[in-house]
Amino acid sequence: MGRTDLSDAIRLRWARLAVAAVANKYIGSHDSDARKDVELVQLRAAMIKNLGPDAGDPDRNPELLSRYITEKCGISYADISAATTEWRKLPPAEILRLRRIRNMLSAAQGIDQHLLTDSPIKRASEQWLTLVPKLP
Repeated sequence: MGRTDLSDAIRLRWARLAVAAVANKYIGSHDSDARKDVELVQLRAAMIKNLGPDAGDPDRNPELLSRYITEKCGISYADISAATTEWRKLPPAEILRLRRIRNMLSAAQGIDQHLLTDSPIKRASEQWLTLVPKLP
């Protein structure tokens, strides 16, 4: 996807293949959904960064990606923010959950520039991204 010597059409085809592979990769594995979610966010964010945003393409739609991330976090911004103050005291499973949230948010950095100025989703995305340096 990052190879600029290939046409955008070919790069997009490879990116879609990667998304399909990740979507099927974790079938039947333990803890599959959380790991799959992180990889899909990383891929979709890379597609937006490398191939540009496209509101008509669910894999390259920055608004859909932002909503997907907050949905897959499965916890409110306020709860995650509170957990960042004393995450070292949390059980390992909860630390891992926060780490996966951090991985999704880290991948999405820069995507907010493609969101409509002053839209609710942009404000929410910018707020969520402030958590990245505070998460494990």
